[in-house]
Amino acid sequence: MKKNEKDDSETSRLLGGQNASRHVQLETDSVPDVVTYGSATDEHTEQVVSDTETPAEEEGFSCRRASKRQILSFICVASLNFSGYCYYSVIAPFFPDEAIKRGASQTVVGLIFGCFAVVNFLGGLVFGKYLTAIGSRFMLTSGVFVGGSCSVLFGLLEYTEGTTFIVFCFAIRSIEALGVAGFQTAGTAILTHAFPNNVATVMGSLEIFTGLGLMAGPPIGGVLYDLGGFKTPFMTMGGLLLCCCVFVTVLIPPQPDEQEGKTDVPLLSFFKIPAFLIACGLAIMVACMLDYIDPVLQPYLIKEFKTSPVRIGLMYLLWAAIYSVLAPAWGRLADKKKWVPIMVPLGMLVTSVGTLILGPSPLLTDYVHILPKTEWVNTVGLAVIAVSVGASLTPIVNIMLWAASDAGMESNFALYGVVSGVMNAFFAIGDLVGPLGSSALSQRFGFPWASTAFGGLVLFYVCNLSRYRNKMLIVVVFYSYNGCLKTRRSLHNSIMEVKKDDCETSRLLDGQNGSRHVQLKIDSVPDVITYGSLTDEHTEQVVSDSDTETPKKEEGFSCGNASKRQILSFICVAFLNFAGMSCQAIIAPFFPNEALRRGASQTTVGFVFGCFSGVQFLGGLVFGKFITTVGSRFVLISGVFVAGSCSLLFGFLEYMEGATFIAFCFAIRTMEALGVSAQITAATTILTHEFPNNVAKVMGILEIFTGLGMMTGPPIGGVLYNLGGFKLPFFTVGGMMLCCCAVLTVLVPTQVDEQEGGKDVSMLSFLKIPTVIMACGVTVVVYCTIQYLNPVFQPYVAKEFNVSPPQVGLYFLLLASVYAVCAPLWGWLADKKKCVRIMMILGLLVLSAGALLFGPSPLLTDYLTLLPKTLWINIVGIVVISLSVGSVLAPLFNVMLWAASDAGMEIDFAVYGLVSGIFGAFMSMGNFIGPTVSSALVEKFGLPWASTAFSGFILFSVSTLNCKGLNF
Repeated sequence: MKKNEKDDSETSRLLGGQNASRHVQLETDSVPDVVTYGSATDEHTEQVVSDTETPAEEEGFSCRRASKRQILSFICVASLNFSGYCYYSVIAPFFPDEAIKRGASQTVVGLIFGCFAVVNFLGGLVFGKYLTAIGSRFMLTSGVFVGGSCSVLFGLLEYTEGTTFIVFCFAIRSIEALGVAGFQTAGTAILTHAFPNNVATVMGSLEIFTGLGLMAGPPIGGVLYDLGGFKTPFMTMGGLLLCCCVFVTVLIPPQPDEQEGKTDVPLLSFFKIPAFLIACGLAIMVACMLDYIDPVLQPYLIKEFKTSPVRIGLMYLLWAAIYSVLAPAWGRLADKKKWVPIMVPLGMLVTSVGTLILGPSPLLTDYVHILPKTEWVNTVGLAVIAVSVGASLTPIVNIMLWAASDAGMESNFALYGVVSGVMNAFFAIGDLVGPLGSSALSQRFGFPWASTAFGGLVLFYVCNLSRYRNKMLIVVVFYSYNGCLKTRRSLHNSIMEVKKDDCETSRLLDGQNGSRHVQLKIDSVPDVITYGSLTDEHTEQVVSDSDTETPKKEEGFSCGNASKRQILSFICVAFLNFAGMSCQAIIAPFFPNEALRRGASQTTVGFVFGCFSGVQFLGGLVFGKFITTVGSRFVLISGVFVAGSCSLLFGFLEYMEGATFIAFCFAIRTMEALGVSAQITAATTILTHEFPNNVAKVMGILEIFTGLGMMTGPPIGGVLYNLGGFKLPFFTVGGMMLCCCAVLTVLVPTQVDEQEGGKDVSMLSFLKIPTVIMACGVTVVVYCTIQYLNPVFQPYVAKEFNVSPPQVGLYFLLLASVYAVCAPLWGWLADKKKCVRIMMILGLLVLSAGALLFGPSPLLTDYLTLLPKTLWINIVGIVVISLSVGSVLAPLFNVMLWAASDAGMEIDFAVYGLVSGIFGAFMSMGNFIGPTVSSALVEKFGLPWASTAFSGFILFSVSTLNCKGLNF
C-alpha cells in the first residue's frame, strides 16, 4: 500500500472532498483496482485510458497545466461562442428598422427576438435531459450547422414583405433556436466536464470570446448592411458558422458520454432544491438584462439622437469589450465559494443602476434632475451593465453543481448535461421576457420608462434573494464539509462492496454486468479494456447487454430471424431511401422547363443536374475513407439534415432570374450533394454491416423503397407545381427530409464504429484490384443510363407529343414501379456467386436495347424502319430499362466485397465504409456523366441520337466483363 502511505496531505485533500474527480480509486493488497472511465485518480486515468482521462487536478487554471484534450475542447467551444454571438449581435444595428419598414410593429419585432427564446427554453431542457443519449459531439456540431443554415435562410428574406416576411422570420428563428440550444448545451457540458474544479474561471475566460463576438458583431453588421443591404450580414455570418462547423467536427475530442452510454438523471428532482431554484431565477434575470435592449435601443437612439448604425455598433463594441475584459476576473472569484453570496447581490444592484442610467430613466431626469438626456449617458449606462453583469452570470453553473452535489447526485457527464440544459433553458426564458417586455413597454411608454421597469425588476429580485441568502450560504460554505462526509462514506461503501459477495464479484469480473464499467481481476497488473480492442465474439462475451454488438452470421434473411437492431437499421435506411429519392425525383416534371424560362440553356440544365453528382463523387470517396473516424451515425443524420435544408433553400430560387438563378442553382446543388453523399455512404455501410451474408438481398429489398420514392416523387412534384408553383415542391420535400432527420436521430441504433474508433484502410490498394475496376466502370454505365433521361425526357415529350408535367410524372412512376418490383428478385439471385456474371452480361444487353427504344433511335425508325416514332415506343423503352437495370446493379456491391476478401483484406466496418463510399462515388460519376452528356447531345443532335450513343456506350461495357483477372 505504498501509494496510500505516500502523501498525507494528498489523502487529506481527497478526504476533504476537494478533488475534482467524481470517483475514487482504491488500492489494497488483496483487492484489485477497479479501472473504469473516470474511476481512477487523475494520474492513473492518464495511464490507463489516455484518450478520455479526467482532467488533471489543479488548484488554478492555466494553459500550461491544461492537457491537450482540455485545450482542444476550450478552443472549439470558444470559437463557437465567438462566431455564434457575432451572428447573434450582427442584426442589432439594422434589423429592427428593417422589420418595421417591412410591416412589423414594435411588439412583433420583440416577438421575433423572443420566439427564439421560447424554442430555446424547450430545447435546452430536452437536450440537457438526453445529452448522453444523443451524444455531446453530435449535438454540438449539428447545432452549429443548423444555426449557420438558418442564417443563410434569413438573408433570403430580403425578397419578402409584410405577412410573408413576418411568418418566415418566426419559422426560421424557431429552427435556429433548436440549433443554438443544442450547441450551447453540449458546449457547456463539455467544458464543465473538462474543467470540473475551475468551472466559473473557464466560463469567465470563455466570456472573452462571447464578448469579442458581441463586440465584432454590431459594427460588422452595420458595415455589411451599408455595403450590401439586408442579406449580406446574414450570408456572411452563416458562412462563418458553417466554417466553424467543419473546424469543430475535425478538432473536438471524443467525449466520455460516447463511452459511458445513456445515463438517466431525473430532471424534476432538480427543481425541488432551493439553491437550484435561486440559480434558475438568477439566470432569467441576467438574461433579461443582457437582451432587453436589443430590439429597442437602436430605434430609440436613432429617433432621439440621430445616431447612425455604425455608431450604435461602436456603442455595443464598448459594452462587449468591458464585459470581455472583466468576465475572467469574475469567474476566478466565482470559483471561490465564499465570494459567491457577496458577488451575486452586489452585481445585481450595480446592474440595476446601469439600467436606470440607460434612457436615462425619467426618475433621474424629470423628477430628481440628476442626469441630462444625452447620448453619452446611455453609453455610460451600457458600460455600468457590462462591468457588473459578469458578477451575477459566472457563478450560475457552479451554484447549480454545488446544489446538485449537496442533494446527493453523482457528478457525471449526464449531470453536467442536465445542468447545462437547464441553465440555457432559463437563460432562454430571460431572452424571451427581456425583448418581449421591453418592446411592449417601449411601444406603450417609451424606452426610458421600459428601462426603469427592468431596473425595478432587478431590485425586486435582489430583495427576495436576501430572504434565501442564508440557504445559499449553507449550500456554499458547508459544501466542503458535506463533500468530506460523502467522500468518507463513499470510501467505506466501496471497500465493503468489493468484499461483500464472491458470486457478485465473479459476475462483475466476468464482465456480465449491465453497467458501462468493467472490473478486472488480475494478480499483479490490471488489463486495459478499450472499445473495439477485442474480436466480435469476445466483445459479445464481455459486454453482453450492449446495444452495439456485431450481428450474428445467418444463412438466410427473413424478418422472422432478424434482430431488433437489424430491423431498426433497415427501417431507418429504407425510410431515408424513400424520402431521398422523392427529393431527387420530384423536380423532373417541371424544373427543366422552369430553368429554360429563367435564362438557362439546355446544356446548363444538364450541368445543374450533373454538378450534383460531380461533388457527390468526391464526397463519396472522402466519406468512405473516413467514415469510421467521423462516425457512421453522425454522417447519416447530418447528411439528411443538409439535404433537407438545401431543398428548402432551392424553393427560394423562385425569386431569382438569369445569372443569379443559375449561380444559386449550382451553389445549393453542390451543398446538397455533400449531404446526399454522406447519407448514402453511411446508410449502405450500416446495412452491409448488419446483413453481411445477405447484402444483395437486402439491397434489393431496399430498392423497393427507392422505387417508391421514384414513383411518388415525379407525380407529387407535378401536382405540387400545379398547385403552388416553383417553391411548393421544394418546401414539401425539404420538410419531409427534416422530419426524416428527427426520426433517424431517435431510431437509428448506435453503430460499431463508434466503439472501434478510426481504422485506416488503403483506398488506392483497393482500387488496384481488377475486379473492383470493372465494378466501378459498370456502376458508372448503369447510373448513366438511369439518369441521362432526367433533364431531356420532359422537354422532348412535351414538344413532340404534347405531354403535360403530370403525365410525365406518371411515366417516371411506371419506371420506378417496375424497377421496385423486380429489384428484390435480382438481389436474391445476386447473392449466388455463380449467377452474377451471366446476370450482368444479359442485363447490360437488354439495357442497351431499352436505350435504343427511347426516341426511338433513328437506326430503328429511319434506317431499318422497324419502329414508328410514337409515344408508346418510349413507354416500352422505360419498361425495358426498368426491368433490366436491377440485374446489373444488384450484384455490384457484393462483387466489390468479394474482390476485397480475395485480395486479403479483413472484412470489417472500415471495409464496408470504403466499399460504400467508392460505390457511391462512381454511382455519382455516372449520375454526372449521364445528364451532362445527354443534355449536350440533345442540344446538338436531339434525343433519339443521344439515346443511340448511350446504347453504344452500354454495349462497349459488356466487353469489360470478359477481361482476364476478374474473380467472380
